[in-house]
Amino acid sequence: MSLTERQQQIKDEFVRVRGTWGDSWEAILQPDPEFLARYLEFSAVPWRKNHLEDKIKEFIYIAFDTAATHLYVKGLKLHIENAVGYGASSQEILEVMEIASVLGIHAVTSAAPILAEEIADS
Repeated sequence: MSLTERQQQIKDEFVRVRGTWGDSWEAILQPDPEFLARYLEFSAVPWRKNHLEDKIKEFIYIAFDTAATHLYVKGLKLHIENAVGYGASSQEILEVMEIASVLGIHAVTSAAPILAEEIADS
């Protein structure tokens, strides 16, 4: 499907700022280009303000994509490659992933007692 002028403008800005594009972004751009434009505005703040090293910004994306609430493998691979390009070691990347992965454990340890109580009460 061809893009409107506004959709193409948003896509071009997204690629310029975020350095990537994929089918998932296209699926958002088509029905709601203004939502994607606002998402880009929000998600690009770390890159536009530039208070953190690029490697650290990639660590944050790695943590998001590793988290049990997200588990986005394609994004994880991209951000690992970016982090390595910014000088990250495999040990640093693994440490970020280890920290982020415990979110799943916290969900279970918080929710399991509530679930057990509800089951006992029913």
